[in-house]
Amino acid sequence: MEGEYPQAYSYKFRKARKSHKCYECHGIIPIGELYHYHSGIWGHEAFSFKICDDCKKLTKELGATLPSDSDNILFGDLQEYISESNDPKFIGKFLDNQVRRQGKPHDWLIEKQQNLLDKIDRLELEGIQYDESQDVPF
Repeated sequence: MEGEYPQAYSYKFRKARKSHKCYECHGIIPIGELYHYHSGIWGHEAFSFKICDDCKKLTKELGATLPSDSDNILFGDLQEYISESNDPKFIGKFLDNQVRRQGKPHDWLIEKQQNLLDKIDRLELEGIQYDESQDVPF
């Protein structure tokens, strides 16, 4: 399924009649909330993905910052793309969404967010503006 187009595909914007788990943040989509339902057939297997509106918006926002020749963010890859962005704004939004939806944030992502914030503080003390696009290692 990785990177291939589906043989059949359907998208619906649904209202939850029962609680669901978001495929991206692994948080709860509560009863009554609108969510994005994607389903299709990849490699002769049927798959479906329920994605909360917050993750869908974050995927769109992050996708707009990617180079035009880069791949689309595939289902289940949002957290990886956010981590690789080195952007504390995106990491913070994703973590906030996970906590608000009672998902379990990964310790490594929390640590990365804290390292980025510490780095920004150090740079600001030195009078240097942080630029996440430089992807400077710690």
